[in-house]
Amino acid sequence: MKSSTIYGHALVMASIHLTLTSVGAINWLVFFNSTHLFSASDDRTISIWECGTWDCIHQLTGHKAPVTCFTVHPSGKLGLSVSLDRTLRTWNLMTGAISFTQKLGQVAQLVQWNLIGNQYAVAFEKTIAIYEAAGGSVVFTITVDKRISCILYLQDNVLAVGSDNPFVQLFSTEEGKCLCKLEGHGSRVKALAMAPGGLLLFSASSDGCVKCWRLAEDWSKVTCISTVETGARLMCLALVSPESLCGRMKKQLKRKVARTSAPWLTISSLKKLRKRRRKLTVKPSED
Repeated sequence: MKSSTIYGHALVMASIHLTLTSVGAINWLVFFNSTHLFSASDDRTISIWECGTWDCIHQLTGHKAPVTCFTVHPSGKLGLSVSLDRTLRTWNLMTGAISFTQKLGQVAQLVQWNLIGNQYAVAFEKTIAIYEAAGGSVVFTITVDKRISCILYLQDNVLAVGSDNPFVQLFSTEEGKCLCKLEGHGSRVKALAMAPGGLLLFSASSDGCVKCWRLAEDWSKVTCISTVETGARLMCLALVSPESLCGRMKKQLKRKVARTSAPWLTISSLKKLRKRRRKLTVKPSED
């Protein structure tokens, strides 16, 4: 696969190879299915890229300051963005036009739809406002004691929160209470990602560790089943399914897996992934 460079923002560009690396002020990247990539930038726009050709097919304009985050509704028809202009904007992705602009009164860093699109979360420095999609009203406000760095819906009404604390907190968005704390990191939690099937949660920390948590119906029984020390200061985290890669990439990944020390990533797990699209099999660590 040849490297290619995509242009669209006035101030930034991104280079695509096996991974996509931003050079400059691209603040947020999010895929919708395998068809489109959305990028939010300091140039106050959200660019929409067509996967494969990497052509910029449209730009969403209207913010008056850098865009910090963007999220796509599960239907693919709506988008939400937050910006340093202290607004939350709702986008009609069928027309590319702004549907609604809401003044927040403070700068929001993150925004995310839940899994079915009837609720969304907007994260500020130490608080998270949970909105009802139907009326756009705040249902609950979640408060943590340190700066929030990442949020992730695990279920329709369960939100994982990473902050400058060395643990992940899981909150009920129906009751606004903390369900449990996932402790074990030595420093702030910078990123969260969930494997297909919703059985595994991965967390990355500034201490250089990536932890894999096995989720359970009883949130008090969530357990860490593996830890990998990268030796790097981690800032972000992304998961990729081997079955979504081309043949050449799969072979390269297999060779890397064969040399990895991660007990939860094995050749057998790659084969099972091909057969079971929605489930990831993970081997427990021997610790």
